[in-house]
Amino acid sequence: MKLRPSAFALVALTLAATGTSAAIARRDDTPTADRQTKPWPAALAKVDTQLRTIEAGVERMRAAKTDAERDAIAAGVEAEQKRYAAALYGQYSAALRTTSGFASSKGKAGSLEPLRVFEELAQAHEKRLKAVETKAKALRGGAIGFVPTPIDRSQQDVMSRVAGFFIPSANAAIALSVYNVCNRKPFNAAACATATAQGVSQGNAAYATYNSCWAKQEGVRPRWWRATLRAACATALGVRLA
Repeated sequence: MKLRPSAFALVALTLAATGTSAAIARRDDTPTADRQTKPWPAALAKVDTQLRTIEAGVERMRAAKTDAERDAIAAGVEAEQKRYAAALYGQYSAALRTTSGFASSKGKAGSLEPLRVFEELAQAHEKRLKAVETKAKALRGGAIGFVPTPIDRSQQDVMSRVAGFFIPSANAAIALSVYNVCNRKPFNAAACATATAQGVSQGNAAYATYNSCWAKQEGVRPRWWRATLRAACATALGVRLA
């Protein structure tokens, strides 16, 4: 399988799991093209549907004429964002459990396939989440003269850098980092086990940071403005887990 680097994965040329240097790479063929004839597994198809619902909700918010209309739509968008993040993290964790079995059995049980397919989904979602966030920013930018409450300049600055906060330079693209270690030839069971354990720890930390990011927006009103800020939280989680 030939892989190519993504914009976010390029910052992770050194794998913390093993302390060795390796190029982080992505697939040449696009997941979208693959899935025209090969559907996602059922659990991942559900996650993909959740993202489509979020995308449609943001479009409806952009088309709405009043704050009241946007607020009504935002309630559904936020609920779906929360479910989406939990489902994405859940599928990531499930893939790592299978990878852990592969490592502990020295390749005789378990499989890398769930992790590979998850990373493929996450790669596709990375682009789409960034597009959602861009549209959310544009929606805020179009609200001329509008000031949300509460005003927190330091928080706004943090949100402008939230993706970088989720992606330390040596630990970007967790699922891909684990896969690349476990898929090396010859297979190194100890290195794969170490990478998987670190992937679990890093994934837990990423989801905890997502929840903190989400909670920090709770007091923001109107709700549609809050929903656009929370889009950055979901984007950062998706990029981090990929």
